[in-house]
Amino acid sequence: MATRWGICGTGLICNDFCAALSSCPSSEHQIVAVAARELERARKFAATYGIPTAYGSYQELVQDPNVDIVYIGTIHKTHKSISLLCLNSGKPVLCEKPMCLTIDDVKEVHRVAKEKNLFFMEGIWSRCFPIYDEIRKELDSGTLGQPFLVISTMTMPMLDVGKTSEGGGCMMSIGCYVIQAANLVFKGMPEKITVEGTLAEDGADLGACIILRYSGNRMASLIYYSQAMAEITEKSFSERFKNLQSNTFTIIGTKGEIKVDAPFLCPTKMSGPSGNKEFPLPKTKHPVILPNSEGLCYEADCVRQCLKEGLKECPKMTHADSEIINSIMAEMCKQLGLDYSGVSTTATTKNIFIY
Repeated sequence: MATRWGICGTGLICNDFCAALSSCPSSEHQIVAVAARELERARKFAATYGIPTAYGSYQELVQDPNVDIVYIGTIHKTHKSISLLCLNSGKPVLCEKPMCLTIDDVKEVHRVAKEKNLFFMEGIWSRCFPIYDEIRKELDSGTLGQPFLVISTMTMPMLDVGKTSEGGGCMMSIGCYVIQAANLVFKGMPEKITVEGTLAEDGADLGACIILRYSGNRMASLIYYSQAMAEITEKSFSERFKNLQSNTFTIIGTKGEIKVDAPFLCPTKMSGPSGNKEFPLPKTKHPVILPNSEGLCYEADCVRQCLKEGLKECPKMTHADSEIINSIMAEMCKQLGLDYSGVSTTATTKNIFIY
């Protein structure tokens, strides 16, 4: 039986998630409903993707008995409230990152998911790509020896990173990707977190350099920045992003190293002790907007498998992973002077860039 998806939101990432699902067999994935805050937008989106039901509120969608799981791709600051709405209505959830803006909210959502005995996953899609499976195999096999250094850089052409009052900022959009890279390798909390960053005039972060020190002299050197090629506006965002070769992820160990080619957040190529690996992206019936978004199908397949097995969290992106990543981000916020604790979760018409 197919996994029946309900979609919350009609923005860029929801477009690409639905386009990615078009590469999957209908016997495995079906989009049965979409909801937006304006019914006409939901109807237009539904017509594009052949979705049978459109709703003008998220409350209506979570009450639909045909929906097996809800995908949340709305603006950052609404993720917590919509996640809780879904969980309290008995619906499992795949929520785009960041799942919440504060670590306290992350823990609250996880607590409710456990109380309701429902599946919940923060959608850091990188973890579901075949290249990341290869990384795990290399780490588990011991071919690297003892990993002691992670180096990751994430740059993006973003002239507008949004306002912190709207849940914006570069950390929430792209900084989490370099942090998840370190977490993939070193798992637990670092012993020390050091951050130097740059803020926009309105206080949102434009980027930062991060040093994470772990036990046993293990370290991660991480950089994220939003202004790379941002002013070359005669080229599309996709063209500019694809030309940024800095977006790589390297793991160095006592016996060898792994290098994940750009873009490491949604990769198709890597090199390591077992040789070069390449996994071409699947073809979709509908065009994607953001680079390599065809790979969102890997995340959907991963969620489907978890549901079939009765799992309440995804082994590739566990609740513990989310709490560690968001705890690191919470400390970064302190050091950078960012405060999301008072951000309203009320939806607005302004969209914030989501990747």
